[in-house]
Amino acid sequence: MPGAVGPSLTPADWAQIREWSDSAEGRRHDLQRRREVMETSRAYGALLLFVLVGLISAADRTDPSTTPEAEARISTPPPAPKSQPTPAGDDAGAGVSRNGAAPSASARNDSGSSNPGPAGSERRVFRVTAYCDIGITASGVPSGAGQCAAPADIPFGSRIYVPELDATFVVTDRTHKRFRHNTVDLFIPSKSRCLEFGRHYLECVILPPEQDYRYASPKLVQIVDQARRSARLPGS
Repeated sequence: MPGAVGPSLTPADWAQIREWSDSAEGRRHDLQRRREVMETSRAYGALLLFVLVGLISAADRTDPSTTPEAEARISTPPPAPKSQPTPAGDDAGAGVSRNGAAPSASARNDSGSSNPGPAGSERRVFRVTAYCDIGITASGVPSGAGQCAAPADIPFGSRIYVPELDATFVVTDRTHKRFRHNTVDLFIPSKSRCLEFGRHYLECVILPPEQDYRYASPKLVQIVDQARRSARLPGS
């Protein structure tokens, strides 16, 4: 062919090449080349693994936390702090804790520094609010003066005395669970007086009932009637 570089291949040459590649010698040549490629890959893989192991070993040798001195510091426990005696000052008998805060009501009751109340009573600080809804309470008695709603851990028929108000209320209803068991809701039969009363955090004395009262128990109704007759509303 004019302008061609090198000898040109005729169809007969192509046929001969095809026959040679299909022959056993050609297949043997291909297999040998594949074997050489696999051996080369294994050699490079072993070399790379050797380099990585060497780098990790060098990093461990230069890590200061793995030295004998560091291991000795870790294994040796620190000395126990020396206890310091509590200074006897003016706060020792003033009912003030070390951080400057007044002790809680339960702490004062345990120490006997304040009046613990009647036997079986419990002192707690509640978020005290007021309500004026008329209806049947959770205990089955009609709502009215001298009653209150309290958390579920305080049984129906319990009496809650609020020293700040100098008033006692009978538990006949439940506060909503979203108040997280820290609210006492007092019944005041006037919306304006409820709003005027607002919200206070007061210490209360919880007097447990003599027995567990069933729903709308006649005994509970009698206790509620007595509380209604002797009720003293907040602010009155």
